[in-house]
Amino acid sequence: MRSTLKFILKIFIITLLILVIALVAAPFFIRQEQIKNFIQNKVSLSSGSKLAIEGDINFGIFPYSFVSIPKAIITDKKGAVTSIDNLKFGFNPASLLKKSVTFDISLKLDPVEYAGHIEFKDYHNFIDNGESAVEINLEKPVTVNATAYFERKGDKVSLLNIKATHKQTQLVGSFQSIFSGNSQNINITGTIDTQNLDDLRKLYKLNDAEKDFSLFSGIGKVDFNVSTSGIKSEDFISNLNGKGSINLSQATIYGLDLGEIIGAPQAVKMEKNYDKKIEINKADATFTITNGIAVTQDLNITSSFANAQAKGQADLSKQILAANIDVNANLAAAQVNIPLTVSGSFGDLKVSTRGSDAILNNLNALKNASKIQLNNVKINLDKDSLENIKDIGKGLGMNLKSLLKNKGNAPADSAPAPAPEPTQ
Repeated sequence: MRSTLKFILKIFIITLLILVIALVAAPFFIRQEQIKNFIQNKVSLSSGSKLAIEGDINFGIFPYSFVSIPKAIITDKKGAVTSIDNLKFGFNPASLLKKSVTFDISLKLDPVEYAGHIEFKDYHNFIDNGESAVEINLEKPVTVNATAYFERKGDKVSLLNIKATHKQTQLVGSFQSIFSGNSQNINITGTIDTQNLDDLRKLYKLNDAEKDFSLFSGIGKVDFNVSTSGIKSEDFISNLNGKGSINLSQATIYGLDLGEIIGAPQAVKMEKNYDKKIEINKADATFTITNGIAVTQDLNITSSFANAQAKGQADLSKQILAANIDVNANLAAAQVNIPLTVSGSFGDLKVSTRGSDAILNNLNALKNASKIQLNNVKINLDKDSLENIKDIGKGLGMNLKSLLKNKGNAPADSAPAPAPEPTQ
């Protein structure tokens, strides 16, 4: 994505700053095909990638200079193809006489539409020396305001003193990019502070970010130092390496219910339901990233009724999570240990217990906490009894749900849940 946007900026500078004089005469003396060929050749010579323009180019000079391209197909040196629709660049030509110049950019990279502005605070210094303070305002698909100091020295591009804000989330840090042969090497360091954890998740779901269900809430801080290399966006993810730490507080996970997880974990799926939630007082972890795979060995989570430790990994390229979580719950006078596995794609996570012993080992504690009468039930690990355990688990889950809502207080004895029929 970054390489594509930089390529687009190259198109912008070439088509607007090099051709501005030629475009004045173009409507009268130059055919569309000549304009296309000229732009395509200039861009290809400058970037090394092939540009193919489809449809008629629209442009204007005064009082607002712009170039509008209905469809542009970019083929890089490795043959990767990127299709851009409704590409438009524009600026006020009178601002070229001033110190500050703002460029407007809009385009569609299917299925996401982007629109925003880039302001060079010292445009003449940028042209002469490759340096200027910049301000970027992204309006679509999400709103982001960012300021930084831009430097370009040879093949090295740096953004220093970055400060970017999206709703209740702020990033401070630095970005460096070095072009080496056919590859781009990137290093990013920074700290993210957020008052709403779901801001971060939705930045990865740009298509319907504003309409999407909020899976999380809470306060968070992420420190990171990562590096990567490549040409295509997927290269940057699979080649990502680095380390960092995460600290969360007052967090809530929506769409999951702990009672249902305990009662029937194999059937649990994250739902778009704000009434189902798991509240977390605090969570912290350190992580490493090696070739796009993030690993943690020390995730610790605490809540009012339980604490948990987790180890696992996330494949950022394939968007797959695999983790083992040990939950230690304090329910009334009972101490319950629940070993869980969370696995699957980021958008479709599954929760399961690690073996049937998870239910058997805690059965007596759960029975006492939930006031279920199980004295006549015989527990064996044969096929029929496993079905019996499943029914017990469902009943326990319903009662635990009530327990958790009452902060660990046992429910009244007036309406105990019926016991399942004993196995013959």
